[in-house]
Amino acid sequence: MTDAFITPETAPDAGVEDLQLRRGKWTPEEERYADKIVELFDKGCLPISNGTLLKTYLHDSLFCEPSRIAVKYPDRCSEKIMGFRWKPSSSTAANLSEVHVLENQFYDRLQAKSAKFTGSMD
Repeated sequence: MTDAFITPETAPDAGVEDLQLRRGKWTPEEERYADKIVELFDKGCLPISNGTLLKTYLHDSLFCEPSRIAVKYPDRCSEKIMGFRWKPSSSTAANLSEVHVLENQFYDRLQAKSAKFTGSMD
């Protein structure tokens, strides 16, 4: 297991970096992935730098407009809220494994949607 999550810069397949920032309705995969990120952010078990803001991390992870995050999680995205603090526990590895599964499901959905719009077939 790696500590890095998929970003447009680290995506394993071409095409993700060309995606436009997501807007509009949330997919079920995106909601599950985002909710798990919020949960692990609160627990302090994500492999991210101390001080990272939830809104910033979510919009980077979900390839979406920051305003989407603010609308979905209005109480969590105030600039007054403290940033991330690392608090590893015995369940950190299991939590990260679960978020990686959700991340891959979200990423697969993005790829399928991208392929649908570009007309490519795998």
